[in-house]
Amino acid sequence: MQGGGDIARNVAVRLGLTGVAGLADNRHCASGLSAVQIGAGSIRAGMDRVVIAGGTESLSTSPQSWKVLEPGGEPQRWMSPSHPETPDAPTFDMSITVGENTAREMGLTRLDVDEWAAYSQRQAIASIDSGAFEEEIVPVEYTDREGNARVFSVDEHPRRGTTVETLAELKPLHPELEHPTVTAATPPG
Repeated sequence: MQGGGDIARNVAVRLGLTGVAGLADNRHCASGLSAVQIGAGSIRAGMDRVVIAGGTESLSTSPQSWKVLEPGGEPQRWMSPSHPETPDAPTFDMSITVGENTAREMGLTRLDVDEWAAYSQRQAIASIDSGAFEEEIVPVEYTDREGNARVFSVDEHPRRGTTVETLAELKPLHPELEHPTVTAATPPG
């Protein structure tokens, strides 16, 4: 629902909650946590007693637009810019807009970032292994592409065995930048 729409109301109606309002909070990558903050604030303020909050984004399933960029030109794939572009914040490159700019502002090096990433991976794996969030995760049943019934109940992103050394092998997304910190998600080879 990029570019508009109220996904919260859409989900509420699909769940049979037709008598409740929906609120869409578009902060891109931070929308899920922001939605939880808004809901908690609403409860603390006495405006609501119960709130369902979460976040979602799927650029691969969002509607695509085409636009003629010059008179007589061919239509080209186009997406409305999410924010005005500035020299240090390209419209469609969050690795620079958020990642590299934040690292520079905070004085973080590539080693700092890799050390934090390895620590974060270890913490995530320990949480999964100890069952720390089992009561907070709602398992979702789905059918995979081969038609098999499956259950999604554990975060698939933590990578066992992640070390500072394996992260150091990752190539930077923007090697043209001086001292880049943001890397590709998968190791070389």
